[in-house]
Amino acid sequence: FPAGWYARSSTSTTPMVSVNYKFADSAMAYASFSKGFKGGGFTMRYFPPVVPAPGTDPNDIVSYAGPEKATSYEIGLKSELFDRRLRFNISAFYTDYKDIQITYNIDPDGDGPIGAFVPVLANAATARIKGVEVESSAAIASWLRLDGSLGYIDAEYRRFSAQALANYPAAPTFRMPNTPKWTFNAGGTATLFDDDTKGRAQVRVDYAYRSSQYK
Repeated sequence: FPAGWYARSSTSTTPMVSVNYKFADSAMAYASFSKGFKGGGFTMRYFPPVVPAPGTDPNDIVSYAGPEKATSYEIGLKSELFDRRLRFNISAFYTDYKDIQITYNIDPDGDGPIGAFVPVLANAATARIKGVEVESSAAIASWLRLDGSLGYIDAEYRRFSAQALANYPAAPTFRMPNTPKWTFNAGGTATLFDDDTKGRAQVRVDYAYRSSQYK
């Protein structure tokens, strides 16, 4: 684009509401509702360069992606049982994700010989993300504590813009990036020696797993 100052603005109200109920000294249920917002951005560079027609204000044609918006719901249970020797938490969530900003390549000369190689930032998709997370920690003995967590995420694109589909007809088959369906970790801490005056010796072992994910 011609050198100059370009500006866009956007506003959003992002409330967050949470309620909880402690139905026992060791257990609490909760629910929450929240909205998220991510500002937009410009497509910084084109090739071949964009030259506005005479009398055209460059600010009227500069490419800009509007903000992303997400609405999230979550319910869960937190508990500490057996004189706080066992901690068990579980939660379920659902997120409605709109106007997702995606960078994809376009062909600057249409059906010409250059090909689709110019990156453009655009609001190109909506998505739905839902899942469940479980985490627990247990004091097996005075010298041994075990902990772990398990997560499941079901994330999928719901709709794509007409321009995104024109450039990528297979877009409905795309997977959301960086969202493995399964995550798992387990660990343990063993206290080998603990003395208030002489010090402490501990051993920690961890294992983590992620299922395949699209980058």
